Amino acid sequence: MFIVMELLGKSLSELRKKNEGKRFDSITALRVGYMMTDSLKILHDMGYLHRQVEIQNYEVFEKHHITMLAEYRECVPFIQIDIKPGNMCVGATPDSIRRVYLLDFGLARKFKARSNGHAYKAALSENGKVKRRGRVGFRGTLRYVSLNVHERRDQCTCDDLISNFYTMVELAEGSLPWTRLRDADDIARRKRNISFEELCPSVKFSGMSTELQEYYTYCYDNMEDPNQPNYDYLKDIIKKCLPTSFDFDSPVPWENLGGFSVENQVLTEATCVDPDPQQ
Repeated sequence: MFIVMELLGKSLSELRKKNEGKRFDSITALRVGYMMTDSLKILHDMGYLHRQVEIQNYEVFEKHHITMLAEYRECVPFIQIDIKPGNMCVGATPDSIRRVYLLDFGLARKFKARSNGHAYKAALSENGKVKRRGRVGFRGTLRYVSLNVHERRDQCTCDDLISNFYTMVELAEGSLPWTRLRDADDIARRKRNISFEELCPSVKFSGMSTELQEYYTYCYDNMEDPNQPNYDYLKDIIKKCLPTSFDFDSPVPWENLGGFSVENQVLTEATCVDPDPQQ
């Protein structure tokens, strides 16, 4: 099976670095986090984890891609596993530039078992928890993965959401507290010991720390829940931090950064997806 992606704009990672101060305002970061929470729900409903959520894998597609994804999820269920800014890009046209989509499913893994036709359910252990494999290989990008991944535990939907949270922080702060670290153990130690105030030191998130910490804490507290996370609850947390009258169709900072101009377009390669990946 192949998912073919057309001509797209730049990744949010590239656009962040081109923006003043190499960061976006808090509203833009929250806007992206909200859209990605919604996108991850669609992916997880399909039964897959991304496992590589990062800004470079976020892009904006044409509107018909939403329909394509909706049709696809009726056939197969994914965890992404590499959620990061590099896996998010903006559209290649003025009509699509305000939309952010997730891409690069090379590390995605099915986490639900087929049951009764197109219905899927998580495979559970005897105690009702999500059935996990033993120690597994590392999948993802060190900067954005959860502590669960550092400890080589099997990934779940909340791991994708933790990576999405780190992405929101990096977009607003310009970097994460462990960005300059290279050793995996050092990065894990920093993530484990850091306070929420240290994670989000900028005044950009002032007044929002309670709500944002709720998103972060919820994801870690629900790692073993056999049910999928309450995505609407997580989106509501982000909405509380946005202006009451916020319009998701309002202009975005990268419209003036050449995010959709023809000379800046990039062609993404077709990604082959194993319908029953076991990695």
